[in-house]
Amino acid sequence: MQAVADSSAILAFLFDEPGGSLVKQYAGRLFVSSVNLAEVASKFSEQGFSESAAEEAIAVLALEVVAFDTVQALACGKLRAATMSAGLSIGDRACIVLGIIKGLPVLTADRVWAKIETGAKIEFIR
Repeated sequence: MQAVADSSAILAFLFDEPGGSLVKQYAGRLFVSSVNLAEVASKFSEQGFSESAAEEAIAVLALEVVAFDTVQALACGKLRAATMSAGLSIGDRACIVLGIIKGLPVLTADRVWAKIETGAKIEFIR
């Protein structure tokens, strides 16, 4: 089974946090929005890791990166009203939109997503 990974799910795997083992089970079958990949790279930078260390760590999951395009951008904008009360970021919405477009479940550690209805199938990793 394939899935779309939120940055929180990828980071749980990379930093050996709870739920990371579930993410590992999807290795080689995960899509990630380029927006979420930027979030992961930013977190690595904040933690003092080099760019090459981030690339190597991300390669372990064999992520298929999907470029953020006009269709996704417009869909993210459309989701804003439905997700505003839960405080979802553009990265969160980019991930959800990719899941909807691909027709795949979305892996996340962000439990606040349970409070909203987006039309995506959400799988919480913890």
